[in-house]
Amino acid sequence: MSCPLAELPRRGVPMGAPSAWWPLVLLAHPTAAALVGNGGGRRASSRRLVPRATPPSRVVPVPHACYASPTYWEDLYANLPDEDLRDWLVPYDSALQKLIAASPLSAVRDEPVIELGCGNSPLAERLYLDGWLNIIACDISAAAVQAAKVRQEATSARVGGHGPQYFVADVKKLSQTFETHVFGGALDKGTLDALCCSEGWDYEAGQYFDSVASVLRPGGVWLCISLTPPSAILPILERRLEEWEAAKAKPWGKGLYVYQARRKASAM
Repeated sequence: MSCPLAELPRRGVPMGAPSAWWPLVLLAHPTAAALVGNGGGRRASSRRLVPRATPPSRVVPVPHACYASPTYWEDLYANLPDEDLRDWLVPYDSALQKLIAASPLSAVRDEPVIELGCGNSPLAERLYLDGWLNIIACDISAAAVQAAKVRQEATSARVGGHGPQYFVADVKKLSQTFETHVFGGALDKGTLDALCCSEGWDYEAGQYFDSVASVLRPGGVWLCISLTPPSAILPILERRLEEWEAAKAKPWGKGLYVYQARRKASAM
């Protein structure tokens, strides 16, 4: 089955551009303009996402399938400068902060909450500084997690407290890293989109939802900001109603969707 994002409006990268540019135009979507290379006060990267003057004849499509590859992300984060932070889709210090505060996720902020696929985004750090003291973040890239731990140590030395905790983990196999049913909430910003770039995206998305359900407590909340349309995501959740309550989806911003769902209180 083809990637559900393939029909979205496309952008690309200049012919011959380095591979590190590709995630900056995430999934070739116009919302990529909202990606931020500025981590909570650090100087933004001087690299431009897509040169505005690039003529159409010099543009090639972004290779969507690479976003579903763990090797791709490990290579990317292993070669990024420490100061070159990437905040996918939308930065925290914007409408996202208000969205999270008004969502059901806010009601479980005192419980352990997991960020799914943190990359080298400062999101977990920003949440911790905002009072989410039990925030845990994971990523499949060991390089991204190691860099996050170094940043966390610096943040802890500056503001006190233990800071977020970071773990290497596969979002499709979370119970291999974490105990089952321990999190009150899960937050995703772009990771589900990456999985939906594989040829077997619907199977991988199903693995993702089964995995998230395995670590959420009964009644636990899942909040996701995504490019993937409800026509692709909701049927996958509807096939898992023994674990999940009916999900809610709504358009948000330019080309984004917000998904909310709860693990059933009766789920074992």
